[in-house]
Amino acid sequence: DYRNMIPGIDPMKTKKAIEKEEEKAKKDMMKMSVDFKEPKEEEEEENETA
Repeated sequence: DYRNMIPGIDPMKTKKAIEKEEEKAKKDMMKMSVDFKEPKEEEEEENETA
């Protein structure tokens, strides 16, 4: 069994951990992109109302 060849590592757990890390990274990127977009959107709204 390949699981016994690598002590202390459960392939399913590591796969889930990797998926969680990827999801967290995507969320962090979404937050960063939102942070960068918000000021631009506010400026555009001010220009439209002016």
